[in-house]
Formats: sequence, structure tokens, C-alpha cells
Amino acid sequence: MEDNRFFEGLIQFDHSVYEMIATMTALETKGVAGMSTTFGDTVSSLFGRKNAMEGVKVQVMEDGSLQVSLYIAVYYGYRVPDIALRLQERVKSALVSMADATVNSVDIYVQDIIFESTIS
Repeated sequence: MEDNRFFEGLIQFDHSVYEMIATMTALETKGVAGMSTTFGDTVSSLFGRKNAMEGVKVQVMEDGSLQVSLYIAVYYGYRVPDIALRLQERVKSALVSMADATVNSVDIYVQDIIFESTIS
């Protein structure tokens, strides 16, 4: 006899979990060279606060939905609008599938372009 038990309860994610999912997805996206720091990240680091997920900000809205901002560097030679669209789709899909999150927006900010000669 199969025992089907259902428990009512709450699953909550810390915003850093959402940031980790978004960061890992971004870094696996073709054309993305890496995450870039924001002005806020730079100021925070001056005061000794280091954000492990530099280049990503996730806001959890009152209704529980997410607004994601990604600050990225891209490789030279890739079409930036294609990278941004692919990244938006992949990050939203990852957050929905891994955390059952509702994503309002994924905003992409290209902060830098990396040329082949600068890659070590």
C-alpha cells in the first residue's frame, strides 16, 4: 500500500539563493564573459562588505515576485541584443524551474566588453 502524505508548510528562499541561480545561469550563457561590479558593490567593498554575487541584484517584491538585474561583461564579436535576450530567457526559466519563482523582469546591464587579447 502506497502512503501518500502531503504536508502543508512554507518554503522560503533567501535572496542570495536567487542571486546564485541567476549568476550560475549567466556564467553558463554563451557570449557572457563574466559578471561585473556595480557602483554599489564597489562602495560596499570599501566598507568591508563583500557581496559573493557581485553583478546581480534580486529584489523580492511585496507579492513575492522577483525583479532581477544582471551586470555583465560580454565577449567582443557577439551580438549583444542576442546575448541579452538569451540571458533573460535562461535566467527566468532557471528561477521558475529551480525555485518555482514568479519573475517580473530580468534587466541586463552591459558594463564591459572583453577582447580576445585581454583574456589570459
